[in-house]
Amino acid sequence: MLKIFQFEGGGHFLCLNDDRNWGLLIGDDFSSFEKNGAILGLLPVLDIDYEAFAEKINALGLSAEVDATFPMLDLLKYPFENERVFWAEQSLQWIKKGGFSDALKPWAYTVPVSWMPQKLMHGFRAAFDIPKYMLRR
Repeated sequence: MLKIFQFEGGGHFLCLNDDRNWGLLIGDDFSSFEKNGAILGLLPVLDIDYEAFAEKINALGLSAEVDATFPMLDLLKYPFENERVFWAEQSLQWIKKGGFSDALKPWAYTVPVSWMPQKLMHGFRAAFDIPKYMLRR
């Protein structure tokens, strides 16, 4: 088991298991994202600066195939699809810094913005270059 990041508070890790599946290790229990889609547990990754995360992943020398299995787009979408303001703000920073706007733009047009505070809504709109009249309310 390759421990990539330890989350604040101790015994939680973002890991790659021996089968090269991404997941969370909590104590001795490994929960694979591939099997259960446990994106909620992955949200603390968004607390890490995107550049630091990308640098760490690149330093591991993972194959492109393994790197591509990380549920990045699901992670970035989750806070918006579940109306979690704090995590949506964190996700938006990752979207901007990581250059994910183009990949997520079709999805962004489907996201309702009525729950977003004004600052988040404006940042969301700007990140995806969505005209104001096309925002989904």
